[in-house]
Formats: sequence, C-alpha cells, structure tokens
Amino acid sequence: MNRQIRQLAAGFMALYISLFVALNYWQVERQEDLNARVDNKRQIIREFNQPRGPIVTADGVVVADSVAAPAASEYDFQRRYPTADLFANVTGYYSINYGATQIEKLRSDVLVGTTGQQRVLGLAELVGGQGDNSGTVRLTMRSDLQQVAKDALGEREGSVVVIEIETGAIAAMWSYPSYDPNPISALDFESAGEVLTFLQAAPGDPLLANAYQQRYMPGSTFKVLTTGIALEAGLINTRTTFPTEVEWVPPQTDNPLANFESTPCGGDLPEVFARSCNIPFARTAVNLGPAAMVSGVQDWGVGEEIPIDLPRPVASTFGSSDNLDQALALLAMRGFGGNEVQMVPL
Repeated sequence: MNRQIRQLAAGFMALYISLFVALNYWQVERQEDLNARVDNKRQIIREFNQPRGPIVTADGVVVADSVAAPAASEYDFQRRYPTADLFANVTGYYSINYGATQIEKLRSDVLVGTTGQQRVLGLAELVGGQGDNSGTVRLTMRSDLQQVAKDALGEREGSVVVIEIETGAIAAMWSYPSYDPNPISALDFESAGEVLTFLQAAPGDPLLANAYQQRYMPGSTFKVLTTGIALEAGLINTRTTFPTEVEWVPPQTDNPLANFESTPCGGDLPEVFARSCNIPFARTAVNLGPAAMVSGVQDWGVGEEIPIDLPRPVASTFGSSDNLDQALALLAMRGFGGNEVQMVPL
C-alpha cells in the first residue's frame, strides 16, 4: 500500500512539475512574444469597450480617436482616423477582429490608461464614479509637414523623412503607397477583412511603414557615407583631385565601371561630390579597403536596427563581407551605393 501511495505521489509531483514548467513557459518566457502578435486579440477584447484616448500631432491635429459606435452595435466605441492615410504608417489600426499595429499596439496601455501612473491618478475618479483613465499619445510629427511631404512625393513609390537636427525628433515621415485604416477598424468585420486581404497583396507593401521597415538600393546617397569614412581616415580631403574619366577598371576584373550615362567626370572632392560622379567613390572605396569600409559603415550605424520608438524596425546592410578582399570590384560598386548595399530610408 505504501509503495502504491509513493508511486501515486510521484506521479502527481511529475504532473505538477510539468504544469509548472508549461505555465512558466507560456506566461513568463513567451509573454512578450504572445502580446506582440498582431492576431492576439485577448487584450483588445478586454479594452474595446473602454474609453480610448486620442493620438495627436505636435501641431494639435487629432489623427486617431474613438467615437460612439452605431446604436445597433454590441460595442460602445469605434476607432476613427480623421486624417485617413496621412499617418496610417505611424498610428496603425485598432480592430476588434484584426488586432492592432504601430502606435495603437505599442502605446495601447497609455491610450487605455493601464500604466501604473494612470491607475494611481485614476483612483480618485474611480471612487467618485468616473472610470475613464484613458490617456493621449502626442507625436513629434507635424500634420502640416506630413502633408507637404505627401504632396511632394505624389504617387511615386518612396519615403520622405524630416528630422529635427537638434533633437533627432521626427517631424514628418511619409511613405507611398499608404492606406486608410478606417475600413479596417470598422465594425463591419467582413468588409474589414476584405480590405485587409487586399492591402496585404497590394504592390508596394502599403501596410508597412516603408520609411523604417523596408530597405532600398540607396544609389548616390550612399556616397555621403563613403566620403565621410574616407575623410575620417585621412585618405582624402577637400583638395584631393580625381582624374577626369568616363570609365575605370577596378582590380580583379576586366569589366569597367562608368559614371552615370557614361559622362566624363572628375576634379577635386567638392566637384565630384556635387556632380555625383561614380568612379571617384569607387576608387575611394577600393583605396580604403574592405576592412576600413566595413568598419566605417558600421560606425555610421549600418547593420543596426533603426533606433525608433515604433515596432519592428529593420537594419540597413552593406552586404556580405565574406572574402570581400577577393572581390574588390564589388567593393568598388558599393562605394557609390551599388551591388548589395541596401539602406533604410530613415
């Protein structure tokens, strides 16, 4: 009998340990991952009938707020985006059926009022019969500048970012294509699903904030980095001159590199920089060498995720550095932003 009791106790202990490990794994180790999932709607369902604060720009324009749901709805509120697509890649959307993205996801605790500070400050209101702890999220971005960026880019695929030099604050960050989050946040779930499915398959990835969540070939804008690295290394200065030439054959290849439209280009550093010649920057990259170029672009932050308080930023890349000393022609191309170089617009 004692032996059977011991076996039963051991079995219960094993089950208890298994349960403890499983709960610890899902509720502790995986908590952040599960909460970050767009399709995790548990938190949203709890919050949906609570007051939710607005998202407001630096110049006072409301870009997201909550309004009363239609009388026939089972819900009390519906999320609204008065500026439609203008700030969609920053605010994201908030939907009972399809989760939340961007600021609506990242700052949901502030908007609903569940931060520790808001809970404490809301105790007095709760005792007095008022249960609204919702807060406001204020952006550094300006609506007027965002509209200027949108108008300037038009329907060309790309991104425009305006940064305050003194603080690093983002004043505008527009990408085309964008989308209108209102249909996704609508309480007509079937229609919202159709819109979301359409956007997920649309060219240009409108649901992504392409200004910081996508990489593109930088072209001549990368010459700024090559110039900065070479100046820092003492390899060149403003008096350095480059031969005027149409094409140049890098080491380890017989294939020449050319300037844009095969035009002759050369002169001192200010001139080749202003004219955006290709060959001087290809020569500079090769003269620096693989180690100095790789280290230099890393000092510029290439390879690191964009430091922004929005979810899922990506990192720029200089491309593979494996055996780059045996592929100097590729290094030359990277000197003017070609080959495998890809940069995040921001």
